[in-house]
Amino acid sequence: MRKVIAAALVAGAVAAPASVLAQEPTHPTKPNHPVKHAKKAPVVSMVFHGIVVADAVDGSVTIKPFRKGSNIHARRAAMGLSEMTVQLGEATRLRGFILNAEGKKVFAPETFADLKAGDRVRFVIRARKGTLAADLPAAKWMRDFTGLVTPVVVTPTDPGTTDPAPTDPGTTDPAPTA
Repeated sequence: MRKVIAAALVAGAVAAPASVLAQEPTHPTKPNHPVKHAKKAPVVSMVFHGIVVADAVDGSVTIKPFRKGSNIHARRAAMGLSEMTVQLGEATRLRGFILNAEGKKVFAPETFADLKAGDRVRFVIRARKGTLAADLPAAKWMRDFTGLVTPVVVTPTDPGTTDPAPTDPGTTDPAPTA
């Protein structure tokens, strides 16, 4: 009889923890409140600097990321990568620098076809903190810093005239005389 009672107690002791573990945990000081689960990681802006390795193709571009100039979230996402592929979506804003008439740098819209190998770029991706480079969504915006156009230098042809004529830097001697 004692063996039957002991076996029943052991079986009950084993079954009781399984039922307790199946229940949702409760708050340590307030048993009526369930424990809150961990929050998701916050969404952060990852600012990358780099050089375009290959021309933009099919909505993506391959970039060699720089550690210098990139923020901590971008450096952690691209840790150990020599190249990364950045997705360019429909909503990605692409801007390049040009020189206006006064010689000042201003932003001008570009197309994805304007991204060529060797261009220096900066781009921002909004993603959850801790996201790796392979799981990143499309870039929010991208700036191209190598599309600068040099202004045309004009000098007057005759000091007495006010009509400027463009100079050709390839010619050094005046027109031949006969």
